[in-house]
Amino acid sequence: MKADTVSVGEHDYTVAVQRSSDNKKAPILVYVNQVGNESLGCYIYSIASVRECYQSVLQGLENGDLHDFTANLGRVLVKRYHCPLYVSLSGGISIYDYGELSRAVVEKVDNGCYA
Repeated sequence: MKADTVSVGEHDYTVAVQRSSDNKKAPILVYVNQVGNESLGCYIYSIASVRECYQSVLQGLENGDLHDFTANLGRVLVKRYHCPLYVSLSGGISIYDYGELSRAVVEKVDNGCYA
């Protein structure tokens, strides 16, 4: 898995995405961490049926915003790519940073970060 550093506002984030090139239905792994952050943050597994998105919190935090951002990114990606996802967000991510980071993640998955 290759990680890239993305600068958003005054913060730098490490973004890593892994996707199978052989099996388009294999889970996609997404990790976003603020540079210098040592905690795991929020980690959510997402799957979708025809009408619903189901999520399971694997690692949670008291920080409601970070949980909401992680869950939202999982919902967006599972609907876009139609496969299970593991999404981890860590660090001090603001609503403004989240928009840019989510675009960077989608771009990375679209450009084929294959394992």
